[in-house]
Amino acid sequence: MSDFEGYLPPFLLENKVFSNLIESVEKNDFDKYDEALEDLLLQVFPQTATWALRLWEEFCGIITIEGLDVNIRRSKVMAKLSQVSPITPNIMKSMISKFTDGIVKIIQDTSQYSFFIDFQIKSKILNLKELYETIEYVKPAHLDYDLALNFNISNKKFYMTSCLICGETITVYPWSKKEIQSVGKFHIAAGNNSADERVTIYPRKEA
Repeated sequence: MSDFEGYLPPFLLENKVFSNLIESVEKNDFDKYDEALEDLLLQVFPQTATWALRLWEEFCGIITIEGLDVNIRRSKVMAKLSQVSPITPNIMKSMISKFTDGIVKIIQDTSQYSFFIDFQIKSKILNLKELYETIEYVKPAHLDYDLALNFNISNKKFYMTSCLICGETITVYPWSKKEIQSVGKFHIAAGNNSADERVTIYPRKEA
C-alpha cells in the first residue's frame, strides 16, 4: 500500500475503477509534488530563494546578474528590503557576512561618525566591487568607514601572481635607393729608388 492509499477509506480501494486509477499513477509522482511544494516554500523567502531570486530582484528594482554568487544576490535583495527599518550593526554584519566564510566584526566610532569592518578571511574570495556597493547602499549616508581584509593562510598555500605585458611596433615601408655610392679608404703603396755616391776631396794644390 502506498502512502496515498493510506489516506483513503477502505471501500474506495475495493472499487476496481478507483484502484486501477491509483495504480496508473506512478508511485513517485506524489513524492515529486511534495518536493515541489518544499522548493516553492523556499522561494517565498529571499534568504533561501534560488530560481525565484530573479523575481525578488525585479520586485526590488535590482538588475539581475545571473553569474553573480547567489549569496551576494540575496544580500542585495535583503539590503533593499531593509531600507524600511534602521540599519543596525547586527543587520549590516548579517548582510556583508555573505561575502566571506570567515568572521566579520563591526566596530563603531560614534565620536568620529565612522565604523570599522574587520574581515577574517579563510578561503572564500571576496567580490570587492559588490562588497563596496553593498556597504555604500545600506550604511547611513553621514557615516564613513574603514575596511580591513585579513587572510588566514597558516594551513593553506597562498599564491600571488602578476603579469607585465610590453610590446614594440616596427613599421617598414617599401623603399629602394636609385643611386648607389661607395665610400671608403684606399691605401696605395708607392716606392722611390735610392742611390749613393762617394766623393773624396783632397786639399787643393796651388798652381
